[in-house]
Amino acid sequence: MKNLVNKSYKILKNNFIFTHPVVIYIMIFIMIMGKIITSINNLYTCGLLIITLFLTFAAFISGWFHINLLGILEYNENDSAEETGQKALKNFKLFISGVGENFFRTIFALTVFLSFYTVIASIIAFVYIKLTNRHDILQITADYLSNNNLNNIPSDWTATIVISSIILNFLGILYFVILFTTKNNPFLILFNTLKFFILNIFKCILIIIFLLFIHMLISFTIFQLGFNITLSLILFFILFPMYLNYSVILVFCFYNEKNNRNNRP
Repeated sequence: MKNLVNKSYKILKNNFIFTHPVVIYIMIFIMIMGKIITSINNLYTCGLLIITLFLTFAAFISGWFHINLLGILEYNENDSAEETGQKALKNFKLFISGVGENFFRTIFALTVFLSFYTVIASIIAFVYIKLTNRHDILQITADYLSNNNLNNIPSDWTATIVISSIILNFLGILYFVILFTTKNNPFLILFNTLKFFILNIFKCILIIIFLLFIHMLISFTIFQLGFNITLSLILFFILFPMYLNYSVILVFCFYNEKNNRNNRP
């Protein structure tokens, strides 16, 4: 685990330029979400914006995962600083070609995973309602989302949502890692994702806990500087993209290590 963490950090450091697309996409996401919120009463406009958000996310995933995979496969700890910089810049320039190569496949894969996410979330809610007999829990959750009133939500339901979201988000990263590593059918990849997670569940949980710790550390750091909004925003746009990039690299390296994948798919 230590070697995996260190290797992922070195790859991130060598390819720091790969965090730039994350910053740009976060800005685009914030802009589109702002438009969606202000257009919530106009179904036609809101629908177009949601589709736009989906397509821009697919384009981002297509290019970003593509260059990260190249950066990992071409990593050599014996490279000089000049060679490392040249490789990073060369791969970064392949972002657009990665979008062109993977865009439609990513749209299909994203649709498959979002459908899976929705089904699993529905099953979790159904099981919780059956076990606790809390038939009003979905209405309570909806009220929270609209009024931000956390007091009415049971702590066990909150814990269920948080734990489920963390695991599903990790599965999402793993799913797209396998998608770009193997080039298989998205349905088969979903099966392989679940299979890989189950067969390596203890190390997957360890990685989830490690990434969660980093996320909490970053959030705490930014929160402590809440009195200075400008500094908080600067730190957010530096640390959060680094965290996202590191998370993807770590899962990429973990999957490649378990499957001895050292060549391009």
